[in-house]
This record gives sequence, structure tokens and C-alpha cells, in this order.
Amino acid sequence: MNNCIDWRYDQYKGELIFGAHGIKRLIVDFEEVGLFSFKSKTWLWAWKNPRLEEKVNSEISRIRDYGYKRGFEKLTNPKWPADEFDGWEMTAIAAYLMKAKGAFKVPSSDNMFYSFMIYKNVRWADTTQPN
Repeated sequence: MNNCIDWRYDQYKGELIFGAHGIKRLIVDFEEVGLFSFKSKTWLWAWKNPRLEEKVNSEISRIRDYGYKRGFEKLTNPKWPADEFDGWEMTAIAAYLMKAKGAFKVPSSDNMFYSFMIYKNVRWADTTQPN
């Protein structure tokens, strides 16, 4: 049974917010990993995406640095031909290296791309405070 009836994300705060009627909201601090474009069939790392706020891609360059040290081209090339599976692979690598608590895939509002994120911190919302 899926009790999660809504979710949203705030790039300026770096938060994913999950909620359901009658239960506490779950807040996830996230780091953007990258995006997979359906149109161009490419992967774009968050560290090279100019449309992202620094709050959500402040640490992902660590993955690029790891790629340079190990000679792993997919971690150092900002954009390359890919499919959705590649997005999950890059997200798994980032999650492992950054000791993430989880990962999430968000479709764009126009369904042109998926944005891949990792969970840095997970907490319940303080329900005594106004939204």
C-alpha cells in the first residue's frame, strides 16, 4: 500500500519533501547527480549543469575527482551518449562513494528528462512548525 500521496522538491533548499494525509512529512536533503535526456539520449553530470543551484550540486564534483584518479572516463566526461540504465549506474556509483542513504529519479515536468538524486540526510518534518 502506498501512503505517499504527494512529493515536491525545492532546489533552493536542497530538499525533497514527501507527505501523506494524516502522517508526518519526510524531508530528504539531496544532492543532484545528473540527468538523462530522452531527446538527446545523453547523460549530463550535475557538476556541469548550469541550471542547478549550488545547494544541490555542491559535493558531486567528488565523483569527477574520483574518476580522474582512477581513469574512469564516464565520471570525468560532463556529457556523453547514454540511456536510463546509465543514469542509475552513475547514481549508484555516486551513492556508494558519497555514502548516500538512498536515491531517487524525478521526471521533468515536460517528461523530457529524468533527474537523478541521492539522499544525504533523511528526517521527519517538525509538525509543530507552519509550512
